Amino acid sequence: MAVDGAEFMANVVLQWREKQLQAQIVKTAGELGWKAYHSYFSDRSEAGWPDLVLVRERVVSPSSRRCMAF
Repeated sequence: MAVDGAEFMANVVLQWREKQLQAQIVKTAGELGWKAYHSYFSDRSEAGWPDLVLVRERVVSPSSRRCMAF
């Protein structure tokens, strides 16, 4: 049975913790030729510096924090 993207997002990705999502982002980015930098101890980084930075022809900083509804 095929699963469409929206169903996959709802049933799998939205259930991941931040660490799982970030690991998948880094893995996929590496497979696509991106270099990744993750700051493990963000309290020692410059204020405002993102936890994850990806570099190829440009620099991106995806957020892997989960949106939560209250």
